[in-house]
Amino acid sequence: MRPFEAWMYGGGIAFAFMAIVSLGASLISNIQKQKIVEERRSVQAQIQKAHADLLKQSTLVESQFFVEREAREKLGLGREGESVVLLPSQTIEASVSSAESKKPQESKSPWRQWWELFF
Repeated sequence: MRPFEAWMYGGGIAFAFMAIVSLGASLISNIQKQKIVEERRSVQAQIQKAHADLLKQSTLVESQFFVEREAREKLGLGREGESVVLLPSQTIEASVSSAESKKPQESKSPWRQWWELFF
């Protein structure tokens, strides 16, 4: 083999090696970029779902039914000709607690209560 041919052969091998390394690096880079694209698409899908939920909630809040219900429940308002009756919350709580206190209380030992709780 002549020296020129040896240089050409060695240069060809070096060029092929550099091309393979470059191709490998390019493939790795493309795989990483593809993973980033997939992550961004999943985030985009989540954001679109949240957006759709917000639009649905927005249409509900803007509806006449919602406005009327909120006016009745939170503001204590009613339609013309209706009478709004508000019961004090303490009266309701007192009647519920007094009904519960009227039940006969059994005195059980603590270990018996634990046993009944778990078994």
